[in-house]
Amino acid sequence: MIKAPFAKFMGKKNDIHVFDDENKVEFLTQKND
Repeated sequence: MIKAPFAKFMGKKNDIHVFDDENKVEFLTQKND
């Protein structure tokens, strides 16, 4: 898992959602661990 500040990336739509967690990023693609 990749760490980046306060963001969530959704691969299909390239949407970025801001989080209140410390350094947490999830990349959601068709198949990406």
